Amino acid sequence: MSKEYSRPALTDGDSDARVHLRYTSSEVNIVISPEGEKGFKVFIMQDDAYLAPEDMGDDVKTDTEGRTFIEVDEPRMYNIVKNGEFGTRRLKLSTSSNACSLHAFTFVSCTV
Repeated sequence: MSKEYSRPALTDGDSDARVHLRYTSSEVNIVISPEGEKGFKVFIMQDDAYLAPEDMGDDVKTDTEGRTFIEVDEPRMYNIVKNGEFGTRRLKLSTSSNACSLHAFTFVSCTV
């Protein structure tokens, strides 16, 4: 059985690896596992901007520069986006770690 995931292949000249995704939903989750290195950051942007506080998922933090990110310290599902309204948006994830194994995205399409 082969493993099913996507993983960066950064070389010395690369600053980061990116995933771009257009989605229609209200929430986004991502299943990520660290492979060797723990505690690396995955930066999150939506529609070409870092997440607004009201759109941040439960696992998202903000650094001193206002960049939104998750810190991947164990294999699990991370809640990254919680928009107030259902809609179509663009998501960009980036990391400088080769230890990032991306397994799946899940989406929530209803709001209460």
